[in-house]
Amino acid sequence: MKKLLLAFSLLTATIFQSNAQVQTLPYFNDFESGAPMWITQNFNSDWELGAPSYGTTNSAHSGDNCWDINLDTSYAGNTSSWLFTPTFNFAGNSGIKISFWLNRNCEFAWDGLTFYSSTDTSGNGNWNVVGYQGYPNSIGWYNDSLILANNLPAWTGNSGGWYYCSIVIPNTFGNDNVHFAFEFASDLSVNGDGVSIDDFSVEPSNVGFMQGTVYEDVNNNGAIDAGDTPFTNISLSCTPANGTYIQSVNSNGQFYFMGDSGVTYTIAPYNPIYTLVSPASQTATLTATNQVISNLDFLLTVIPGIIEVDVNASAGGVRPGFVHNQYITYSNNGTQVTSGSVQVDYDPSFSISSCTQPYNVLGPNSIEINYSSLIPGEQRSFICTYFVDSTLAIGTMTHSNFTIFPIAGDTIPTNNYDQLNIEATNSFDPNDKRVDPVGDITPTQVATGINLDYTINFQNTGTAEAFHVNVYDQLDADLDLSTFEITGTSHPLTTWSMSSSGLLHFGFANINLPDSNANEPASHGFISYRIKPLSTLTAGTEITNLAAIYFDNNEPVLTNEVKTTVVIPTGIYNPSNDISGLVFPNPTKGIFWFSGSSNLGTYKTYQILNVAGQLVREAKATSQSGLMQIDASDLSSGVYMLQVTGSHGVYKGSLVIE
Repeated sequence: MKKLLLAFSLLTATIFQSNAQVQTLPYFNDFESGAPMWITQNFNSDWELGAPSYGTTNSAHSGDNCWDINLDTSYAGNTSSWLFTPTFNFAGNSGIKISFWLNRNCEFAWDGLTFYSSTDTSGNGNWNVVGYQGYPNSIGWYNDSLILANNLPAWTGNSGGWYYCSIVIPNTFGNDNVHFAFEFASDLSVNGDGVSIDDFSVEPSNVGFMQGTVYEDVNNNGAIDAGDTPFTNISLSCTPANGTYIQSVNSNGQFYFMGDSGVTYTIAPYNPIYTLVSPASQTATLTATNQVISNLDFLLTVIPGIIEVDVNASAGGVRPGFVHNQYITYSNNGTQVTSGSVQVDYDPSFSISSCTQPYNVLGPNSIEINYSSLIPGEQRSFICTYFVDSTLAIGTMTHSNFTIFPIAGDTIPTNNYDQLNIEATNSFDPNDKRVDPVGDITPTQVATGINLDYTINFQNTGTAEAFHVNVYDQLDADLDLSTFEITGTSHPLTTWSMSSSGLLHFGFANINLPDSNANEPASHGFISYRIKPLSTLTAGTEITNLAAIYFDNNEPVLTNEVKTTVVIPTGIYNPSNDISGLVFPNPTKGIFWFSGSSNLGTYKTYQILNVAGQLVREAKATSQSGLMQIDASDLSSGVYMLQVTGSHGVYKGSLVIE
């Protein structure tokens, strides 16, 4: 929601009063006979009705006239110019289709056009952005999830001519009168022709709704009955004609999808694990306006006895002489109630001062937090607070490791470990985006399916509690959306969704996040997810990403942009470099785990070499694949090289023994 200044609010009060005449549907205006009840409010550049004659936006789509920013000149810097539609009322309609033709030539990513709606007749100027990039049942709706001029979704850049934009939205306005508005916004420099709008239409839509509930088969009888309960820890995908949309169920296990008449949709649980799903999918064809197709239900039978726990860690920056907080979340993704412990091996430059859960000291820089009766689907978290050594040199990389037990018997042991590698700096932004691995990746890593692990950190640095937090994140087009997986959150998600274009929305309703002045450690939160690049990417491809964080109805806070570049490594080619593996914990007290990539093949032997290249340990592999435990507790502290020989190659990586 965009809240405007008082002067603008007074203007909108006048607009609502003057536009008291409500338009009937369908509505269409090609602006050849004027634009009755359309109103402008201009700052630095003007919405003008007529025949444009400047630059590439120099004609109407149909006839002679259209709305244009400055008919015969370029737009100015720091523009915020508004074009308000007449009043509409959609009572009795379940859906509305809005369409128009657009021509644009402005600075990409900085300047652009945003579309709003409002039912506020009080003159407070409360406007809501309509839709987002990749919105279901839309065509050409926004081409950027965020421009810098207003920090909102927009049409930006050069379209190369007129093109059609439309969106179908549900009638969430009820019986209230509704206004729409276009805002053209620009930053200070690099000004172009502007934007033009023509042939504006609002009409009832043949929109319908598909809904159902996901149940857990508690009594294992294969049928939905009174003994079953809603299953709330799952998302569903809906595949219409224009792509796949993914959303989570609500707290009652219910889901709702909107669709167009005449289109067949397929709905299915999204990447369900450790469950049997019946049916595998549901299909629905909407045939009439206001149609509601109900009872598209699913029954999930949980596979018993699955142990699968994971741990995720997040933290802000590391500043010598200051406090450093680590936020650790652990979850039960399996189907069996589990008890165990989380081990934290923190950097030697840290001195622990507190932890929000009781802990045992295992040794220097190592603590253990025990947990019991972690039920399936449950997530818990704790915060470790440290003091950073004031003599730590700026630029030093700090390393902390986190391991959740049990590992033996865990279905996916590779997610039982997490690591924080954070460089010491003089300052940092608590609202940031991080990616692991940092820096470049190779075409071979891309082809073999390397994961990019992203973390979005956020902190309420305001002056009051944040009741709701919403995070929007537009995934790069070079990422494979089908491999997306949420790996951890600081607080339970109330909703999340991913559009067919890769726009992510994470919602934390009623999070009640305290401000940093009231409770600094509890004012933080994070979201972690992993996703693979498209396997066909070539050298030179850049994968970029940033996120927008909304605290309640305030303007968004933008994170930094992270970048991953696909490069061909220089130097002498070594086939072993193409084989990846995971060693954890690393640094280790002596006992550690190894998990190799599939192209290593069957494990044969492993060797440990010291820094001089001398062999200090060689043994037959204790496991042929998956997770292998190695005991090196008899070796002295120091840096070593671990080599694991497999049937298809050799893994080489560093090992630190404390």
